Amino acid sequence: MIRIKLEYYRQSGKWYGQGQTSCPDGTPHFEVMRSIREKLNTQSLPGLVEDHGLFIVHVLMIRATPTGPQQDQPHLVIPEEWQT
Repeated sequence: MIRIKLEYYRQSGKWYGQGQTSCPDGTPHFEVMRSIREKLNTQSLPGLVEDHGLFIVHVLMIRATPTGPQQDQPHLVIPEEWQT
């Protein structure tokens, strides 16, 4: 199981909150990121109320390995409306 830690930031960069989700081992990286972007666009991110506003999402995937948890590189998901 891949544990996915999420932190939410306002457009100003101020920290807002956090959430967590998971996905099965072997899930491709692009599928995980697509899923998080879809949840952001539909305003259904874990740890926030339904129909929340838009946030910058800091994503950190943690994979279980025989030698212990291994963190992937962190990523940011920025709402498309803010990318102008």
